[in-house]
Amino acid sequence: MFRRYLLGSLPKSQWGAIAVAATVAVMAIGWRWLQHRQAAPFAIPPSVVVEILGDVHHPGTFILGSPVTASQALDAAGGCRVGPPTPPMTSSAGDRQLKSGQQLRVTCTEHRNPQMVIEPMSAAARLALGLRLDLNQASLADLTLIPGMKPSWAEVIVARRGRQPWRRLDDLQEIPGVGSRIVAKWVGFLDLGEEGDLP
Repeated sequence: MFRRYLLGSLPKSQWGAIAVAATVAVMAIGWRWLQHRQAAPFAIPPSVVVEILGDVHHPGTFILGSPVTASQALDAAGGCRVGPPTPPMTSSAGDRQLKSGQQLRVTCTEHRNPQMVIEPMSAAARLALGLRLDLNQASLADLTLIPGMKPSWAEVIVARRGRQPWRRLDDLQEIPGVGSRIVAKWVGFLDLGEEGDLP
């Protein structure tokens, strides 16, 4: 009886507020429970993202366990699709470890070991994968793919590194019109390769 009276006495506008308050309370309790819950520890194995092209059965982009050599990447792509099965690698190229953002181009013939060339992926592919471009190596066209990068700024970057390599990303503030906020936005898209360290 009391419940029926209580339900009937509340206006409909208050039911919405009660529903919202209840939802927020449930979410807060759930959030606190998740924060205090002891999660089972697990380790995510490191991985390498590489593109494999050329005379292979399954060309494409692969996520492989790290470390991975060129010959292991060739096996992941199904081996050579020209001639007999891929022979064991005897050259040092097959032993080279690959890094994320690299491209392995394979040429296979019938009478010799596969020839492999390791080079960077295209700038567009690297950026799509969340990988950074080397400020001291990226071409003018590659630099213009970076969000917020004006073509005139990219020209200054290329011209300046022709005289002296970039050693700190903060030094990009030397470019007229480029301030600390713009450089902070570029940190996720640029690095310095072996020429220097990130700020």
